[in-house]
Amino acid sequence: MKTLVYIHQFIEQTNGHSIVDTRLIEQLSDQKNISFISLQYDNKNKEIINSIDINEIDKNDSIIILSHFNTFRLARHFKKSKIVYINHDLPYYAYLISLNPVNFLKAIYSWSYIKYFWRYSDFNFFVSKYELEKSRCSLQKSASIRIGTKPIDNIPQFKSLQPKAVFTGNYKWSLKAKSLQHVFKTSYTGSLELIAINVDDKFKENTSSFNIPINYFNALPKSTGIMLGVITDNFLSGFKLKALELIGMGCCVVSFADISNEFDDVEYSDLFIRKVKSLNELDSVYSELQKDKSVAEKFSFFYNDVCAKFNWSETADKIISVIKSF
Repeated sequence: MKTLVYIHQFIEQTNGHSIVDTRLIEQLSDQKNISFISLQYDNKNKEIINSIDINEIDKNDSIIILSHFNTFRLARHFKKSKIVYINHDLPYYAYLISLNPVNFLKAIYSWSYIKYFWRYSDFNFFVSKYELEKSRCSLQKSASIRIGTKPIDNIPQFKSLQPKAVFTGNYKWSLKAKSLQHVFKTSYTGSLELIAINVDDKFKENTSSFNIPINYFNALPKSTGIMLGVITDNFLSGFKLKALELIGMGCCVVSFADISNEFDDVEYSDLFIRKVKSLNELDSVYSELQKDKSVAEKFSFFYNDVCAKFNWSETADKIISVIKSF
């Protein structure tokens, strides 16, 4: 029996990486003929939180999955095991396009760090096609995986559009915070209701400083309609998990970065995955959708296709199939 050891960063509910880790762990721990161990890594103190001796799990039949680049440094300590990386994002691209001298140095460091530790891996998974295309990793030892969406419970039938724009997620990373500031710097003069669901304090700080009228909720209010879900990031560094979270809430996605490549084989993605440059473009997107008499029917097809193609079970199956080949 193979031993599968999944090492990840400390889990925070609002962190995108944590959502991926939590849901993948749920799937991988249910696999038959594999002994599964989940361990957390403290990036600040550079140690595995569970206080386990690496020698206890470093065996010829062990596969070590290191999730997110902060854990990659552990790879050099495993001498017998096979090493698999899950690359959540490649931040050096985002740092480069910011055109900031400090971020340029961060980009060089990030690229050097990742390239150095990639040499220890036996296989690389990338959670977005964009990452795989830009990584320059050997295609023979790498593949993209589609992380899954988790629709809300008892989601209603999509009957009509609702004049609401939804924000969600975590904005602690400096580039996300800067993008958020850039978006809210221009006053919103449209007529849609702006609502935020389960956002962090960084989001609230920014909106209050710009006097943006936003209604806050811990969970999605009852709705029978399709809303606009807004991604304020104006950069790409990996897959935008917010997109799946918003679609799961019943939103079409309006993004300040072009994420259409990730959904190019999804039915009606050109209609429900949009790129904008200003919050004041939301109303024109809403008006365009409103003119489409079959928008609710099309969104149902889109929603179901996303749920079918972005599936946590299939993600785990792809990882296991690679592991079994070792």
